[in-house]
Amino acid sequence: MSADAIVTGGEDAIRALQQATKTIPIVALADDMLGNGFVNSLSRPNGNTTGVSILAQVLDGKRQDILIEAVPGLRRMATLADVNHTNATKVEALQTAARAHDVELLILRVTKGDQIAAAIESAQTSGVTALNIWGSP
Repeated sequence: MSADAIVTGGEDAIRALQQATKTIPIVALADDMLGNGFVNSLSRPNGNTTGVSILAQVLDGKRQDILIEAVPGLRRMATLADVNHTNATKVEALQTAARAHDVELLILRVTKGDQIAAAIESAQTSGVTALNIWGSP
C-alpha cells in the first residue's frame, strides 16, 4: 500500500524522506524550509516537498511587525538574541524595521540559558514595553 502524503517534522526526517521518494507529497514542519534547502522558494516549493517554516530568517521582520502592531503606542522594545545563532546582518535588519515604525529596539545578547532572567530584568529596567525572543535553530 502506498501513502497519499507524508507529514513529518525535523531536519533528519525530512532529508531521509526526500531521498526515499520523489513522488509522494511530503508536508514538513522545520525551523527554516528554505534555509535548510528543503525547498527552492517559500511561495513555490520545488519537487514533492512543501511545508511550514517556523523560524525562517525571512519571517523575523514579519514577527517583529506583528508584535509592534499588537502593542498600541509602542516606542521601545527589546529582542532577546542568542549570540551563538544571531548574526549582525539579522540584527541590523530588525533595527531598520523597528526604526521604520519609529520604535527603538534594544538588543539583549545572551550566550547561555542562565543569562535569560537577567536579560529580561534588564529589559524591564530600561523601560521596554514589548519583548521579542529569538529561538535557537
